[in-house]
Amino acid sequence: MENSFKSVIDQASSIVIFLPMDPSLDQVAASLSLFLALKNSKPVQIVSAAPITVSLNRLIGIDKISDSAGNKNLVIGFSGYDANGIERVSYDIVENQFKLTVIPKSGVNPPKTEQLKVSYEGMSANTVLLFGGETDAHFPQLTTNSLESAKIYHIGTQPLTVDPAKVIYTFAQPMASVSELTFFLLNEAQLSIDPDTATNLLMGIEEATGNYRSQNVTPETFEITAALIRMGGRRLSGEGISKTAFPAGAVPQSPAKSSQAVEEADRISATDFADFSQKQENVQKIPALSPLTSEKEEIKEDIEEVLNPPDDWLQPKVIRGTSIN
Repeated sequence: MENSFKSVIDQASSIVIFLPMDPSLDQVAASLSLFLALKNSKPVQIVSAAPITVSLNRLIGIDKISDSAGNKNLVIGFSGYDANGIERVSYDIVENQFKLTVIPKSGVNPPKTEQLKVSYEGMSANTVLLFGGETDAHFPQLTTNSLESAKIYHIGTQPLTVDPAKVIYTFAQPMASVSELTFFLLNEAQLSIDPDTATNLLMGIEEATGNYRSQNVTPETFEITAALIRMGGRRLSGEGISKTAFPAGAVPQSPAKSSQAVEEADRISATDFADFSQKQENVQKIPALSPLTSEKEEIKEDIEEVLNPPDDWLQPKVIRGTSIN
């Protein structure tokens, strides 16, 4: 068994990423982040058996999610065309280019270009990555026979409950979000996190934690958020806070003043200010504080420890199904 996420990625010749039924924004954000990090170096496909809802459209790369798994055989069909009208199909190779010819029967119109449908069937991936879910039943794509020889890995905040006949390796960790865990895995695999990837991870973390109000939020959550912002990630989920939205006397407005206090302030004369300035000459200035070098170094070490956890922490565990009565 591979002992790290990096070795899983390095040894994969082709990867397919599966989303569960009714995926959360966090799960979709995390899976898209991995897809974006891999797409320039590995053949990778991301698939969702459930339709993608409008609420997920703000995620970068959402249009790359397909509704069917397939990357082995190219299938060409014609939607709404009577197949009985086709006389024969032939192919030829002209100047090293493949040419497919569909010849209709006499008196029958050929298929229209808008009726052409192109898709893939069959899977040639040797590595399957599952994001989220509670049981393997949440991933109906696993029932295909073409995945029998593929190794299956799970990424989530809790282990899967699996069928007794299946063996699935899990990178699950009890974290506040799948996006947090994905951040660690991307770093461990030495995969680049660009601004788009960082933005998706930020949106996933914010959604899963309710904008950091969840009890599952840890100091590491904020440290990861800071790291993602430094990597160019943009916080798109929040609408921002208006200063005028606060009641009088609340932050960030100045404390409210009573009418009596206002009148008292109006009575302060210019001579009062002059007298105040003269008094300041007798006030000893406080020396500038020396930088807390040692504390800064400790904080830096803590952050590095969070972003680079022990090797065994990210090693996959084996999930073996148990009989369910």
